[in-house]
Amino acid sequence: MSIASGSGEIVAILDMHDFTFSKAPPLSVLRSGLSSLRLHYPYRLKAVYIINAGMAFNFFWKIVRHLLSRRVLSRTFVLDSKDIKTVIPRSLGAAHLEAEYGGSRTFELTASQYFHSDHSSSQIAK
Repeated sequence: MSIASGSGEIVAILDMHDFTFSKAPPLSVLRSGLSSLRLHYPYRLKAVYIINAGMAFNFFWKIVRHLLSRRVLSRTFVLDSKDIKTVIPRSLGAAHLEAEYGGSRTFELTASQYFHSDHSSSQIAK
């Protein structure tokens, strides 16, 4: 998840690679989580990009999408693999996006950095 610098807007990239029904949360958990986001962050969502969605996710999405508001649905994009490296960088800018998603930012995090740092982004992101 990314928050554009200074804007307070949230962009989420959900990589659904290897998604299966056994990994899906119960609908009650989804409803609760979505309700919490809707109540506490109603205007911060800029976009949600769902990538690497297979057949299992597509079936799951047909159910879950009815739990989302029109506003959230209008900002949610299920992308084909050929669109990942063009659509997302155009929206976020390559400097804010990891290379695997079409950006120019490199990101490496080791356990020692995470557990022994003050968690400032300047120490973690290169």
